[in-house]
Amino acid sequence: MRKFLFFAIALVAGVLAFTACEKNGNNSNEPGNGQTAQLASGTWVCQLNANGYMYFEFSGNSVKFHEVGQALGSTIDAWIGGTYTLKGNTLTFSFTDSNVEEMKADLDKYEKTATLDGDKLLYSGHTFTLQK
Repeated sequence: MRKFLFFAIALVAGVLAFTACEKNGNNSNEPGNGQTAQLASGTWVCQLNANGYMYFEFSGNSVKFHEVGQALGSTIDAWIGGTYTLKGNTLTFSFTDSNVEEMKADLDKYEKTATLDGDKLLYSGHTFTLQK
């Protein structure tokens, strides 16, 4: 069973790695006003294709980043979570947990910053839209 789970997660990661949402070439982070704020609780979604999407969940200063995909007839939802700070329009993440044991060793390899642009969240070359 463990081998199947690892294979399914690897398959989902492969699917997500070779698909993309709307790419954003602008990765500049404008300096903020130095004040720390919170986002309103909510979900920001990036649809990759018919079989996969990514989304952020924000609650207080907690964040979870999900990668969801279909593999072998099952839905796989792998997430990493932790906290964030918001200064100006820049979010800085500190990932500390995951629901997939194999991902826990690589938490430091995920992108640590995102940029708010109105109702868009720009992260790792993808555009996430706030769901209302």
